[in-house]
Amino acid sequence: MPHFFATTVWEATFWHGLDLRVYADGELVEGHYLAAVATNIRHYAGGMSVISPDALLDDGEMDMWLLSGDSLADTFRHFYELASGRHLTSDIARRLRFRTARVESDANFSIQVDGDPVLGGHTANISIEHRALKVLMPENALQLLKTPKR
Repeated sequence: MPHFFATTVWEATFWHGLDLRVYADGELVEGHYLAAVATNIRHYAGGMSVISPDALLDDGEMDMWLLSGDSLADTFRHFYELASGRHLTSDIARRLRFRTARVESDANFSIQVDGDPVLGGHTANISIEHRALKVLMPENALQLLKTPKR
């Protein structure tokens, strides 16, 4: 974890975000963002944050978190808000629920899929394929995935 934190701080020093157009189920949201995170799970950043406390793996929806800003200070604010849960009511974080989304930018942008880098471009399309992922798990674990913790 210290390596990831140090790398993130180093990279954030030089990152000033991108102007993005996000189409979530047909709704257009435009702005300047440090990051856009699409997720259908509760935990984020190696479990350090509960990014979407109401997320369910099998409800057919995802959340897109748009994190505004353009500086290292904004990055640290997002880190603090994500770690403390304050991003849920933050003025610099916005959540869009969606079934299909398209993210566009005039500049190329990088994508990470489950923490692994994927070559990016000007557009990323995200959609849900109902019950496409087969998971082997203990029988008693199913209830933990269905019931959000309050």
